[in-house]
Amino acid sequence: MWGKKMKWGIEAIKSYELNCNGLDRFTFLGEEYQSTNWSYLSLSHLQNFLETSGLDRDMILELLPINFKGIVWNSLESEDLEFLNTLTNPNRCLEILDRYNLLDSAATYTPSMEYKLRWLKERWVKGYYIFANC
Repeated sequence: MWGKKMKWGIEAIKSYELNCNGLDRFTFLGEEYQSTNWSYLSLSHLQNFLETSGLDRDMILELLPINFKGIVWNSLESEDLEFLNTLTNPNRCLEILDRYNLLDSAATYTPSMEYKLRWLKERWVKGYYIFANC
């Protein structure tokens, strides 16, 4: 009954290129892709934490965009590329993280929240664009 939807992929990409016939193949260049899985509950706790920290819905989605359709890397569609091209710049994400003092707040919220925000921050610092992939 719970199915596959209980996990969300948290995808971090730096750069990519399309090969062959446009959307047929998708290649990441070197160490340009990382991912982890978070439970739906973890993502929900993150949203609650961000809301209590003063972020509104739009800013939460700017910080961690969500693709509800789900991107399948070896079968990209034009709407997937449009989504990827609108991902928030990592520097902007770091700015939001600092402005709202999210790491310090997370440390007093729960250890797992601090861990998740550190995972995101480490990748933003390295220039990764990050989103949640359903």
